[in-house]
Amino acid sequence: MPTSFPIEIIRLFIEESRDWMPTLLQLALVSKDCMVESRKYTFERLELVQYGQNPRINCDRIKEFHRLVTANIALGSHVRHLDLGMELETFNSINPNICAEELPAILLLLPELTSLSITCHLIGPESDRDWNTWPCQLKASISRCCSSPTISSLHFSDIRNFPCEILTFPPNLKHLSLIQVVGSEGESELPVTQTQRLESVSILGEWSVVAKCVLANPSFISCLTKLYWYIFDQEDMAVLGRVVREISGSLQELSVEFYRGCPPLGSTVTPLPHLKRLIISSELNINPLFQILTNHRNFYQELVQSQHELEDLLFTFEVSPQIDSENLTIRGVQS
Repeated sequence: MPTSFPIEIIRLFIEESRDWMPTLLQLALVSKDCMVESRKYTFERLELVQYGQNPRINCDRIKEFHRLVTANIALGSHVRHLDLGMELETFNSINPNICAEELPAILLLLPELTSLSITCHLIGPESDRDWNTWPCQLKASISRCCSSPTISSLHFSDIRNFPCEILTFPPNLKHLSLIQVVGSEGESELPVTQTQRLESVSILGEWSVVAKCVLANPSFISCLTKLYWYIFDQEDMAVLGRVVREISGSLQELSVEFYRGCPPLGSTVTPLPHLKRLIISSELNINPLFQILTNHRNFYQELVQSQHELEDLLFTFEVSPQIDSENLTIRGVQS
């Protein structure tokens, strides 16, 4: 009877435990081979800055990973997904080297990175969200990182003066998410590489950035199968219509979310012959004087009736109660 499991079996245990850090750390103690195998998953998804965490702890986390990856270059090759929160002003007040040296160095030591997410905090200082105020070394490292052929997914959130050209760098970009990302004024439309063929796009606010690449280069989205679009007003609806017309032959999943204060909208709906899944969502205030879906009912009806190959139709609505500030009561609609 064997006294130990074969290393192949242990590796299967490690792979199955990839999402549970305590187990991974325990398995890393079994042997040197297990330690090497566990590291692949321990550092596969790296979140260097956690919002709500003490800023000094976040700084220490960045410094510690910089020390580890500098001492063992092979460690960086295990990182596939990097989530980076930008609290630059806070970091600079604690240790100026964090933004000017350590973060840029880390970004250049991740040769197998496939997914990069950079998020700024709306509550933080305005300078944190302004690309133009970021250290030159950091901006250069982000640009170089995005140029890697391994990058297939990019997510940027709450950034001002964002250089749209970054979206044209990764030759194998498949998934793009932009949330309240504002480009530089006067930036012209940009060409994309011939190899770029996006599969999914998610846009929330400030669609002008993606329009400079997407609408100027329809081939950028010619293979798009999944689209999420947040609608504040009629202009958002108009741009959505333009994008959808470009991808009518490939789109399989469309998710449209309406801002709760969005006025009634008009639009000509494009038939999507390959659309299999349609998701319509919104946040609504309950008001007994108005029917909940009145504003967009005609659009919903036209959108659904124009699609003939739907397999899944999902309506999701987050309902907020109406608060009577004078009587301090909450009024709702009973069903």
